[in-house]
Amino acid sequence: MILFEESWEVCNKVGGIYTVISSKAKYIKDALNNNYFLIGPYKDNNDFIELEPLNYIKEINSSIDNIKVHYGYWDIDSKPYVFLIEFDDFLKKEKDLWKYKFWEWYKIDSLNSDFTFDEPLLWSISVGIFLEKLQNYIKDKKILHAHEWLSGGTILYIKKKNLNYKTVFTIHGTVVGRSISEKNIDVIKSLDYINADQDSYRLGVNSKHQIEKNTILNSDIFTTVSDNLKYESLKLFGRNPDYITYNYIDIKDKDIIKNYNIGKKWMDEFLTWYFYPYYDLRDDYLLFYTIGRYEIYNKGIDLYIDLLKYFNDKNLDIISFIFVPYTVENISEEILKNYRKYNELKKYIEDNEYNIIRGLYNNQYFLNPLERKNKNPEICTHKTSENTIINLLKENNLLNSKENSVKVIYAPIYLGNDILFNIEQEYLLSIFDFGFFLSRYEPYGYTPLEALNNYNPIVISNRTGFYKTLESKNIKNDFIISIDPYNIDKEYLYNKIIEYKNLDNYSKLNVKNQMYNISRLFSWKNNINEYLNIYNNL
Repeated sequence: MILFEESWEVCNKVGGIYTVISSKAKYIKDALNNNYFLIGPYKDNNDFIELEPLNYIKEINSSIDNIKVHYGYWDIDSKPYVFLIEFDDFLKKEKDLWKYKFWEWYKIDSLNSDFTFDEPLLWSISVGIFLEKLQNYIKDKKILHAHEWLSGGTILYIKKKNLNYKTVFTIHGTVVGRSISEKNIDVIKSLDYINADQDSYRLGVNSKHQIEKNTILNSDIFTTVSDNLKYESLKLFGRNPDYITYNYIDIKDKDIIKNYNIGKKWMDEFLTWYFYPYYDLRDDYLLFYTIGRYEIYNKGIDLYIDLLKYFNDKNLDIISFIFVPYTVENISEEILKNYRKYNELKKYIEDNEYNIIRGLYNNQYFLNPLERKNKNPEICTHKTSENTIINLLKENNLLNSKENSVKVIYAPIYLGNDILFNIEQEYLLSIFDFGFFLSRYEPYGYTPLEALNNYNPIVISNRTGFYKTLESKNIKNDFIISIDPYNIDKEYLYNKIIEYKNLDNYSKLNVKNQMYNISRLFSWKNNINEYLNIYNNL
């Protein structure tokens, strides 16, 4: 058996599916050895190490026009083999031809589609063309496991061409469900009233919906990542998924004290250079964060900012980080100056440590105090255009003034890819008191699971697939706090946070260990057979 796993997020960090596939890859590779290959799009910023192409890849490249196959491995710990498909010329030269073919074959209406549909469609077709050539070189049973509508064109190409591949299709959300949620409509309560085929036109997502629906109806095996999505799929597409393939996590043994101490040292330095050029911070603040894609309503980011305003009005001392990637130019000049000045002072102290200490003993050595800046620290770490998050913070008077009890740092970047946040995520997140995940629409939800794995108590929407999974497994904890995003009891939430804040340090450490132990129940290592059994039974 040869398994090919295809996703737009292979070697291409966009959202949670990147984490799902990259963390799972090790265990699939361990089971299948060299019979496992991932397929993704070739991009300038791929985390990919290219290797000398195999002979049959050279032959395939010479036999197809406007498409080039790159061979190598994903630059992650497990180093799984990868094919990345370069398709820019294919998109430019053959877009209209293939959009017509898919209308002819499947009645997919892409007459008015834009680049967000055309690009993945042409990529997924180019993958299909590659697999058609590849089958001439591989005689074993071949399985393609494709994720989300962006990969759907490959399965539809395989089926139309009657290629010798068994197909598995997994969705992590639905096009119509996401779009309706963005209109601030409760998807779960509205499923009996949604006509997906008609509503997709009204929402302007008909092309994406149609390729998603056709792929679901034509795949050999159809899976969803949660019970929520199983019900949604039956209502929208008329097909019950064959399996629920939950998302798990790569669990590693961790030392909570070590991680916490590394995180605390980094956080103390960050807050010093970020805030102290302007004013002092109180010592008893709580650290909150939220993280996810730039989907303001689906991810409940607006709800989180509204909660921060409430906590500010209650004079609860909080420093909140918002990790939501957005298009940026570079680091804010003001912030970069503060960062560099802090490092200059730090180096001076390190270089003159003994002289400074001796001078203090003799009461002779005093540094001139640095002049405080007469303005507020910035709320966004990077130069970016005004966006909804920045506007909502300003509207709610969360401006990092000295009088604000709630301070906010909006970092519109991916963690690990920026000089300001030069710390591994597992160390950074371990220092936080709460992670907030308030999604209105989240068919599974990977970030709260990652939070638990990094010792964080969480506030989680009861609309998420992950919360429903916790419920189904009867997993409860006082500091896994569920909220209804359409009716948040702010006073209850405030009291739960105060309850945590009033714990002594030993009790807080115990709570953090409880969170980590819950995450261990969601280990890929212990659950990978859910996937392998599907492949073996095809």
